[in-house]
Amino acid sequence: MKKITAIMLIVLFVAMLTACGASDRPEVTEAPAEAVEAAAETAADEVAETAAETQRDWAMTVMLGPDPDYEGSVTYAELEVVKKKLESRLSEAKVSEFEVTVDDSSAPRITMALNEKLSDNEVEEIITFDDKLTFRNEDGDILMDESYVESATASVDNDMNGYVTLRFTESGKEKFAQITEEYVNHRIEVYLNAELLSAPMVNDAITDGNAEIFGGFTQEEAAKMADDINSALLDFGLTVVQN
Repeated sequence: MKKITAIMLIVLFVAMLTACGASDRPEVTEAPAEAVEAAAETAADEVAETAAETQRDWAMTVMLGPDPDYEGSVTYAELEVVKKKLESRLSEAKVSEFEVTVDDSSAPRITMALNEKLSDNEVEEIITFDDKLTFRNEDGDILMDESYVESATASVDNDMNGYVTLRFTESGKEKFAQITEEYVNHRIEVYLNAELLSAPMVNDAITDGNAEIFGGFTQEEAAKMADDINSALLDFGLTVVQN
């Protein structure tokens, strides 16, 4: 009997606690329909405002494509190289605001949207890529050029200094191996246009088809150098399709 009474007391005590807990719970009420509609309208207005800002009116839009007499195919990766080069050129030309976009859905196209108008000559100067990469001996004789290079990639070393790795084509791999074998204990100078990028001492023949350009570059400088070299590797020019 004592056991039953104790159990009944425990059950009664738990029931009281549960009732108290339920009474302490905050009452949940649904938001009025008007408030929900107002919030939805505000969100829609914000989306529309953002879209309007995105679809801004540019002072000048130029659509570019490969030269008409170019018979090869243009890859998306090559268009990305062109895009980076154009962005660099526009920055150098002090164009304060611009947007460069790539579209290869039907035909290889690149569009430059600018916040100011440029003359035909200024546009032509920006879209003309004439970078040349050369490897020279200490007398200035050209030993090989960019036609033997497949790609350039920017990287950073353990000290966060930038450098560029060149990957040669198969013929370039053989050519560079022959040159470095011939010029052991001599310097090979690497030029981009008239700028000396690096002049490393050749200790052994380099036969793996890669070469690294060091020179205390920042990451940004190395990235720009790789972009310039890659643009020098393009075998097509640009022309204005629509202005």
